[in-house]
Amino acid sequence: MSALPHTIKDAIIITRRLGYQFLWIDSLCIVQDSPEDWAVESLKMADVYGGASLTIAAEAAIDTASGIFDSTNVLRQQQSQNFNFSVKGYHPLSEDYHADFVSRNMKSGKTTLPSWYDIVNDYTTRRISVKKDLLVGISAIAKVMAEEMGQPPTAYKAGLWEHDFLGVLLWRRLYECDPPLIRHAEYIAPSWSWASISASDISTRRIYENEVTDDVPCLKNAKIIEIIIENDNDDHFGIVKGGYVKLSGPTLEVCRHAIPSIFWDCPDNAQDSMPSSIDTFDLRESVLKYASYGWECGNCHPKVLLVNISTLNKDTENALMLQNTGSLDVYQRIGCLKLKVEDYTNLKWTTREITII
Repeated sequence: MSALPHTIKDAIIITRRLGYQFLWIDSLCIVQDSPEDWAVESLKMADVYGGASLTIAAEAAIDTASGIFDSTNVLRQQQSQNFNFSVKGYHPLSEDYHADFVSRNMKSGKTTLPSWYDIVNDYTTRRISVKKDLLVGISAIAKVMAEEMGQPPTAYKAGLWEHDFLGVLLWRRLYECDPPLIRHAEYIAPSWSWASISASDISTRRIYENEVTDDVPCLKNAKIIEIIIENDNDDHFGIVKGGYVKLSGPTLEVCRHAIPSIFWDCPDNAQDSMPSSIDTFDLRESVLKYASYGWECGNCHPKVLLVNISTLNKDTENALMLQNTGSLDVYQRIGCLKLKVEDYTNLKWTTREITII
């Protein structure tokens, strides 16, 4: 036991003192650096954590050498699904570690779409040690969520759900992130998935959620034609090898320079000097004045394509922001924004069928 990393030794101590006989540790029970073993074992995660009597979530440990009890680092590790699936969880925290036995069984709790959004929002703040496992790390929760919502595995599309696809396409980063968000160096997911950018402060809440009432419906302006995802080993919840969504809706080409930086998925894409204090998805008056003269400005700056996804309160347009890939009608997502209809009434939207990869 003396040769084991500090965090694992602490986990063994906790297990013994609580009277349990067995301890399952992923780094010991899954052959490391073996894609073949990982491909097999990752499919069992829902059963492993769902059948656990207790899960130890070393939330204060940055790695296996840090230890559970004496680490002051609050970075949390990848496996948020470990904690969500077990009936009870022991999660020591920095500065004030304690035993907090809380029922967090997904099957006995709420399994609505807002629950999924909350889980993703929490998950994306965690440090993912192996980037390509980003979607695999949350796959067990997604499987149970699909069962509880009565959805087939094919309804899960790289972190999004088919029956709520238009709404959740409008996910956004919540804050100015430090370091700034970037696209993953290796392919993780299509650009329209929250999993396509480095995970930090992402909101998957539909921007019209909690704003819509029976008296004020949200009008969907775009229509999904087809969603295709290619998964490794045909596991709909596992590693994504490729994919696209084909949709039809009102589109508008605008000057790239007119878009304030807050609306970009990755701020490095922005080519303007607007202040970063603008509220996400809230173009205030001063910003609207800045943007109003720059929607169309010839060829002085590259163009981006806006796709009108929905209208809220009859006066607010929710749009995706896309850039062309070099192929006809094939685009990548680079951001999204909300605009008042009255601020661009003279601009003409053109209905087009496009593909987003």
